[in-house]
Amino acid sequence: NEVHYGDLIKWVYKVIDSCQTREQIRTAERLIDNFSEQPQIKQLDVNLYFEIIREMRHKCIEMMEKQLLVQMLLM
Repeated sequence: NEVHYGDLIKWVYKVIDSCQTREQIRTAERLIDNFSEQPQIKQLDVNLYFEIIREMRHKCIEMMEKQLLVQMLLM
């Protein structure tokens, strides 16, 4: 049962968007590492591959920044 890489990308983004804690973001980063090793992803054009991985990492950074901002506002 082969999964299309577009479905994998959407799923990873949903996981990243659902992160509420730093630990969840770390878990999402490990998910990105695992995702990047999938055969369907490795077969993509190298530019597309790096664009997807970079975007996912950027999303994790945004989530972490958002959490830090919330923590600062609660102080």
